[in-house]
Amino acid sequence: DEQRRMVYVTHNGTNQFFTPVIAGMNDALNMLGWTGQFTGPTGNDQAKQVEILNTQIDSLEGGKDVLATTVLDESSYAAPIKKALDKNIPVAQYNTTVDAWDFDFMMSEFGQVLPYVGQRAYPAGNAVGITAYQKAQEILGEDEQLTVLPCIAVPGHPALQVRTDGFENSIGQQDNVEMLDELNVSTDVSQATTRVQDAY
Repeated sequence: DEQRRMVYVTHNGTNQFFTPVIAGMNDALNMLGWTGQFTGPTGNDQAKQVEILNTQIDSLEGGKDVLATTVLDESSYAAPIKKALDKNIPVAQYNTTVDAWDFDFMMSEFGQVLPYVGQRAYPAGNAVGITAYQKAQEILGEDEQLTVLPCIAVPGHPALQVRTDGFENSIGQQDNVEMLDELNVSTDVSQATTRVQDAY
């Protein structure tokens, strides 16, 4: 097939979490013979991401190129995505989406459903909570009273916050669990380590 271009736009271009995404993107581009780019703002910056989205959409060729993006809220991303779709650029979501973007919303807003590649945050958080509780019982014994400190790097982030909510829901239902307030550990590893040690 003819060479096409695939652009991934993330909300945090410096987060090492996305390294496997970049590796997978490059593998796919090499197999297809396409070119591509993974881009995003320095740090967690939603407004800058939307600005980058608009710039990338202007540079992409309709009917040929492809766009993938994380989505952090219901409203900010709708206009650029509509712009891409109107230009005949297919759009996929990855890693982060919002629950409000359900079938009815997307059909009403875009006239189609945008594919999403990633986990559903709340059930994933629930699963982590169940697993953590089981592991704690294996290590400490079934009757041990547990004190749980939920930590989050970006409070309010639609994936991280909802995963944390799911975690708190499942582990917090156990009779022998005392749930502490969420600790904002930040995205800086050394700062996070200090805050967890101080809380401990």
